[in-house]
Amino acid sequence: AKVGIDIECPTARINKIAHRFLNQAEQESFSGNEQNKEIQLIWSAKEALYKIIGSEVADFANQLTILPFQVQNEGTFTALQHSNVSIFEMHYIVAEHYNLVFCID
Repeated sequence: AKVGIDIECPTARINKIAHRFLNQAEQESFSGNEQNKEIQLIWSAKEALYKIIGSEVADFANQLTILPFQVQNEGTFTALQHSNVSIFEMHYIVAEHYNLVFCID
């Protein structure tokens, strides 16, 4: 099995560059009140997927899509890789000082 994991301390910087890793559908889906947490988790999810898939997904916005989800303290959401039409179940934990996202493929 392949494992991708990413742990990040939430920063405002991620929101400033969100347009570089969110595609149009994601930008429309994740514009609610919890946008900051969602965007932080999406960034971590795409980083974790990169660790599984590799340079084949160098363009996070166009090659990976995170389906809509509601942020909780922990849970799962679905990610799609367009080129291979692959589906990944992403697991996450939102802690006080960090976010952890991982996937086991």
